[in-house]
This record gives sequence, C-alpha cells and structure tokens, in this order.
Amino acid sequence: MPSTRRHFLQTTTATLAACAFDSRSLAADAVEADVCVYGATASGIAAALGAADAGAKVVVVEPSRWLGGMSGGGLNAIDWGYKRSVGKMALKLLIEKDDVAMRELYKRELAQRGIPVIYEHRLASVVKKGTHIRSITLDHAPPDKLGCPAEQPLAKNAKTVAARVFIDCSYEGDLMAKSGVSYTWGRESREEYGESLGGVRPILMRYDIDPYVKPGDPKSGLLPLLQDIQIGPLGSADKLTMMYAFRWVLTKKNPIRIEKPDDYDPRRYEIFRRGFQKGVDMRAGRKMHMLGEYEENNGWGIFSPNSSRALWAQSVAGENAAYPDGDWVTRSRIWRDQMNFVRGMYHFLRTDPSAPADLREKAETIGFQRGIFDKTNGWPHQLYVREARRMKSDYVVTQKDLIGAANPEDSVGLGSYGVDDWSYATISYEGGIALSGGEFSIMKANPAHSGIHRLPYRAIRPKQSECENLLVPVCCSASHIAMTCIRMEPVWITLGLSAGIAAAHAIKENVAVQAIDFPRYRRALLDAGQILELNETSAAGWNSRDEWNQDKRGYEWVFDSIDEDKDGRISPEEYREFQAFKQKHKDWQERLKAKIGGK
Repeated sequence: MPSTRRHFLQTTTATLAACAFDSRSLAADAVEADVCVYGATASGIAAALGAADAGAKVVVVEPSRWLGGMSGGGLNAIDWGYKRSVGKMALKLLIEKDDVAMRELYKRELAQRGIPVIYEHRLASVVKKGTHIRSITLDHAPPDKLGCPAEQPLAKNAKTVAARVFIDCSYEGDLMAKSGVSYTWGRESREEYGESLGGVRPILMRYDIDPYVKPGDPKSGLLPLLQDIQIGPLGSADKLTMMYAFRWVLTKKNPIRIEKPDDYDPRRYEIFRRGFQKGVDMRAGRKMHMLGEYEENNGWGIFSPNSSRALWAQSVAGENAAYPDGDWVTRSRIWRDQMNFVRGMYHFLRTDPSAPADLREKAETIGFQRGIFDKTNGWPHQLYVREARRMKSDYVVTQKDLIGAANPEDSVGLGSYGVDDWSYATISYEGGIALSGGEFSIMKANPAHSGIHRLPYRAIRPKQSECENLLVPVCCSASHIAMTCIRMEPVWITLGLSAGIAAAHAIKENVAVQAIDFPRYRRALLDAGQILELNETSAAGWNSRDEWNQDKRGYEWVFDSIDEDKDGRISPEEYREFQAFKQKHKDWQERLKAKIGGK
C-alpha cells in the first residue's frame, strides 16, 4: 500500500471509520474527499478501491441500501466472455453464484481502506464552475421495503459532497447528464457509425394472438402490455432500449411466496389468456449466436432466473423505454411495474381457468429462495438495467472496434463478451403480437480473436471542453451495438478500476483527467493487474479443458472436436481451423454431434 495512503489511514478519525457503512454517522451534511464515486455498483467498488490504493481519499455515494449493483443484486452467473481477457480486480470482485458473498466482500474491501459510503442518497444537482465540477447535492431518498427506488425524496438537498475528481459509476449516468456532458440513448442508425448491425432489427417472433381489445377491431385499442408505437425501417435509429428484468433465485423448498399486487387486474394478462385459449406456443423464441444463423430459444417466463427471447418471458419488452432519460418518478413506476407484472402473473396462473395445469402447479409451489434477499422479501434489490444512457466523447466505441478494425492505442482494458441484446418492444404486427428485435446472443463480432477488443481511455472520460474532472466507466462513450458487448459486469469493473487509478493520477499531477501522463498511467494499470492488449490473451489459445469450459459455457462438448492432436489444449491454429469449419458449414453443430455420436 502506498505510503501516502498509509498515512491517511493512520490519521483517519474513529468517526470516519465508523461511517464506512452508515451514512447517518457522517459528522456533517457537507463531505469532502479527493474522489467521489457516485454509484456503488461493482464498477463503483472497483473505482473506489483503485483510487484509494493509489493514495486518494475516497467517498462513495449509493442511492440504495446495498453494495454492488447487479453484482450482489441478482447476477448469479457471471458473464465473463473470454475470461483470460479479464484483469485481477474483476476476478477478485466477482464470485460465481453467490450474491451474499459478493456483498460481504465489497463491505470488507471498503472497510479495509476506510472508505465511507453514503447510502440512500441520490443526485439532486451539480455545482460546476466552467468545466470543473465543484460539488454535488444529494437528496435523501430511501428505497421501499422491496428495494424499489422512491418516487420522491424524504429530504431534499440533504447532503453535499465536494471532490477534486468525480466518477459516475451508476447504471443510469445521472451525474454525467447533470454535469452537462453529451450523451445519448436508444439505437443509432446503421449509417451513423457505419455499423451493419446497427439500428432497427427484424421482428424476432410473431404470435397468432389478436392484439385488440375487441378482437379484429383496431379502433377498440390495443390490449394491455402492448406498446402503441411504430417501429421504423430496418437500420433506422430509435429511442428504444433492450428489456430490463430481475435476476432472482427460485425454489420449491420453503419458498417466499410471491403474492399478487394490491392493484391486481386480470385484464392486464389478456394476451396470455388468449394465447393459452388458442394453444399458441408463447414459449417459442429464437436467437442468433452466429451471424445470419437463427437457433431456437424457448422462453421460461417468470420461472426463469433470466430473460427470454420469447413472448413467454419474465418481463415485458418495451415497457422500460422511458427509463434511461427519465426522472425518478418515471423510473420508480417502471421498476414497480416490472415487479407487479411478475406478482400479478403468479396470481393469474394460480386463478385463471385458461392457465395450463403445469404452470398453475409451478405458480403454487415456486417462490423466492430464502437467505439471499431477505430484507426485500426475496426480491433482488437491483433491477437489471442492461443499458441506459451512453456518453458521447472524443472516441465512440463502435462495431469497428468489436471486429478489430480499430485498435486504439490508449487501451485501459478489454471487452470480449460478444454482441448480446434483448427485445425492444411488444407490438401489434400483421394482426398478431410480435417482439421487435433482440436476437443477438453472445455473437462474436470478431470470432478469430474470441471477440476480444480494446477499450480506450478516451471512451471513459468526457470531452475536455465539457468537463475536466469527471470519469464515466459504466455509461461510457459507445454506440448501442458496442454497448451490448461492453455492458457486462467484468468489463464495467475493469473500466471502473481504470477510472479510479486515472482519478488519482489526475489529482497527483494536478491536471484535467484528459491530460494525465498516459505512459505513467499505463504502467500503473499493468501494476494493478489490468490486461490491456489482445496478444496477451488470445494468442495463447486454451491450455486445458478447464480453461475452455470457463470461457465457452454451453460449448464444453466441442473441445474434443477442436483438439485434433489430442494434446489436451486448443492452439490458435486449431481454433482458426474450427472457425473456418463453422463458416463453411451452417449445420456445424449437427455435423459435430453426429461425428461424436458415431464414435
């Protein structure tokens, strides 16, 4: 630990140490620090640890009562992408299938460094002088008993935080937006950045369910849960955002029962009633893992820990459209509507005559597992906000980066997951109901390098003309297509750590975040265990079956077919041959399975 940091810890008062996990014990309404991290997501935790280890005095502001965002808030399974492209911090902060352990880990890591957290406060306003943020003002706005954000604060302008550098690690990018930094949300057109995958995509699935209140009569209006919008032409831009959801843990063993909402209305589920009555397969869905190739992808509805690319899903595509740039009245409504859709669906399946017997039985016997989110009655305390705002800076990460056509020299980490989105709207279409877009599923834009690509420093800091002491690792500067790949917790942790270290360097050098000594900063990133270059990962291939299994979940069975020389590893040459085989044969999975079965 640096001597400057050790000196700070030795001189920290007992009050500061005690307030690490309780904002009420902060001595005053005004707080000062070198670095303020807004949003205790996993990215925010990494940013705080990185800045503190580099000698900065750090304070964290978290609107909820919990640490970690989705990491600790329902993530369950880690979306690593290519795991060896991930640095040491992400490997340390992410614990597979244990939300409770992750939350406890974050508490310990912050406590060890004496980093205070101001809980239950969210951004109200920003005080800025020229291009420099002086301070932020916070409202006291505790979430409700289920973890849903409050529409209105209990106390306005309850605290102020002054800092030399601010880091916005929230999923929403509120600090970025209120600081006057350029941003966007929704989908860019194909033409804006020359992205073949950009803009409006084809209809994912159509279901033969009449969409109108009075069947066959468009003048009677649309049924509940359908959005009255017109989807633009293929490749055009819009302001739609992929569906959100909760990542819960379900069980049949002594579950927390999921009860109906107070305002339950069975008419809300009319599209499902009609689907059941007509025998429509609402589980039918599809996805695209390889460009141009669709695979079946059945939905599991409310009984799944994740979303589905089908109508029978755990959330309603399109109902979150107003969330990214909305106020907290809007966001709270969307958050609560998502909860109430699920709660109401359980009651609908238990009581409606149209519900199939197997779904009725599941709704009666399945509920939330105890011991994970007990303080919110089993509900994860974080809505899975897959994407919200995106900064627009001097460098915008786009599809060109994902395919390896752009190799920025100022790399601060790597992405590798693949293009991955979910449906954007639930609409009436050709007399039925359809899901708009959302087919991409871990689709490697650059399969020859396992989808690995550099993420530049210019994408996590604003234009200097807009703000010189702010860093934005979560709502970073990226197109929508690029963000579908970046948006995974390991990458956001990586960018958070790089932001924290950059903040400390800017303070030490007394310069804007855009003007730090980059060679010196790069050395610090490498010393912190960050992986910055493509050749440090993909060139090595996979040295064991275990490495392959970690990186290629769901495709463990392919290992023996690729390992032609049977040396227990997959070399870069073997992998390139495998990629060529897949490109040549659209039915490559069937061919390999037949080959394996014939042995």
